[in-house]
Amino acid sequence: MNRLALVCLSFAVVVMLWGCPSSEPNQPWVPPADTKEITGEIIIEPQPLDIQINEDASREQQCEQIWEMYQLVAADAGQCTSTLDCSHQVENLMQCSCALWITGNEAEDELAQLAGKHLALNCMGEVACGPCPFMELPQCIAGQCTTASPECDDLDAIYSQVLAQARQCQTTADCTAETHSSFECQCPYPISGEVWDGWFGLARQLWDFQGCPIPTPCECVEGETVCVDNMCSIAGEIPNGSTACTGGSQCQPISGCNCGCWSEPPQDDQPDVCPCAAPESCVCHDGTCAQPQEGFKNCATDADCFPVGNCDCGCWSKAPVSENSPEGPMCDCGEPESCLCVDGLCSEVW
Repeated sequence: MNRLALVCLSFAVVVMLWGCPSSEPNQPWVPPADTKEITGEIIIEPQPLDIQINEDASREQQCEQIWEMYQLVAADAGQCTSTLDCSHQVENLMQCSCALWITGNEAEDELAQLAGKHLALNCMGEVACGPCPFMELPQCIAGQCTTASPECDDLDAIYSQVLAQARQCQTTADCTAETHSSFECQCPYPISGEVWDGWFGLARQLWDFQGCPIPTPCECVEGETVCVDNMCSIAGEIPNGSTACTGGSQCQPISGCNCGCWSEPPQDDQPDVCPCAAPESCVCHDGTCAQPQEGFKNCATDADCFPVGNCDCGCWSKAPVSENSPEGPMCDCGEPESCLCVDGLCSEVW
């Protein structure tokens, strides 16, 4: 029964994101302006789906079943927690489909079988497919790998977000790779060696193709690579400031080399050679100024789930970051009695 519920839920998501096949390439889904990218440390391995096509049905019905199953398999394999999870570009695309990215190559065999069957039945007939964009970058939006071809300003902002994901670390030993600090100032910058760094090369290709501003001469920050506040950094840029707080009113977002949330921001001596922009807002979380982040509810077992009270009431596998100081917002909900993992999502038991 849970399997059936998962397939139904996945199909509903697929219908919203993919639509129906046509002679034109699929347009990338654009999230609402207030949609934030979900990031986190928990990676849910996609589970393979059974491929069952009714070969006794009409050709049109089989074509429809194959298309729907293809979208289900792709969506299941495209579950993500950050853009760098979407590291595999699908080779076996359906006719008239553009770029498709998933979190690994495990689903390629299933997708190949379905795409081959779709082609063998001549499901698209004599339809002439429209052109795809020159390049589509993968993005993780609302927990699902999708694609986009952002213009210069948007691409610059996305690059900063993905760079922040790539910089996450536990110890300095994690920071064994590097990429450019930004498009316009291409200083080497340390990132985790565990992440997929191919995204940055693709982004630079798109930047150059679109005729975005060429790199400018920059004075790069020098120093040893270090992991500070769980972010790969260069020792020479570590600022002297404070993020301690007792209330959100003490926290302010800072841009430039000292990007982040601060109660006493450090002096920024080189604002033009830095890879990040100011956060949208700041909260006081566990006594430290922090950027608010959405949580994560995907789970594999009940052990992944835990109840959260206050304004983030519910069950989570990765709790959101929000104001929890005396100045924080008042909330009506309580902490659930317990949590279960139901159809891959943490669910409350009251």
